[in-house]
Amino acid sequence: MAVLEEMEREARELLKALERGDREAVGVAQRRFSQIITEAWDRYQRGEIEVAVRGLPRVMYQWAMEELPRQVEDPARWPEVRRELARFLRTVQWVVEPEEKG
Repeated sequence: MAVLEEMEREARELLKALERGDREAVGVAQRRFSQIITEAWDRYQRGEIEVAVRGLPRVMYQWAMEELPRQVEDPARWPEVRRELARFLRTVQWVVEPEEKG
């Protein structure tokens, strides 16, 4: 499976865990999402992923790797996290428009 497809799948799994309110599943899903984000970022930096808007991937990477892990620790913030994660997915699809080479 392509890294971008995996990224979307893991984000959706995290959304499902947040909706269920399962703290353990949220932690697992967040770590898996962070792992695939790291892989996608590495590929982007190597030029293996092209994007329509060059400035956004760094900001999105920083949110996913720095802010998101802190936010999911507090269940009171989960509704906000769900909105931000859904916005992340829409931004990837409609603004960044990443495309894997090869």
